[in-house]
Amino acid sequence: MPPFKVYTLLPNCCNPRQKFETFTSDRLKIVENVDPESYDLSSITFSIHLKKDNKKVGFGGFTEILDGWPELWYEMTVKQKGYATEFAKSATRRWFAESMHKHEVEVAGYTLTKQERDDGRGGKKNEVKPRIYACVQLKGQNKKEDEEKAAGVKVLKKAGFKLVETAGTLQHFVLSAQ
Repeated sequence: MPPFKVYTLLPNCCNPRQKFETFTSDRLKIVENVDPESYDLSSITFSIHLKKDNKKVGFGGFTEILDGWPELWYEMTVKQKGYATEFAKSATRRWFAESMHKHEVEVAGYTLTKQERDDGRGGKKNEVKPRIYACVQLKGQNKKEDEEKAAGVKVLKKAGFKLVETAGTLQHFVLSAQ
């Protein structure tokens, strides 16, 4: 399926003056990591800490736009406590709450609904809701990794992501703004 050009609202995350700063959820304090010497304009990285004692429990963020949309990622050092789901919900909520500006982007057709694809036929640039992309590699190198991959799918579903495509061992998910 060829790419589609669409207009959507996205934060100006590539502006080094616009930072996410620190934000919190019920149990977590999420801090943007900014190294002024190597500020990467194509991604945002957070360290994830417990609010109660500031213990670091993971890191995550948004990578450069992939298939036209920002991609959520995370790596938790403390597992099976619900921190990954809490981070995913908080970070995506914060992303959609940031100052949004209209951008023209080229997106993969499978990330659009049939109606959105039909609206964009013939070179017409239609407006679509902003979204966040995520993917999970389903097959690990051992049973433990397979279980972690399955847990990643559960985290995304609990955070509101919808499965849009399975390609081989990759599952692609999208979360649209309300």
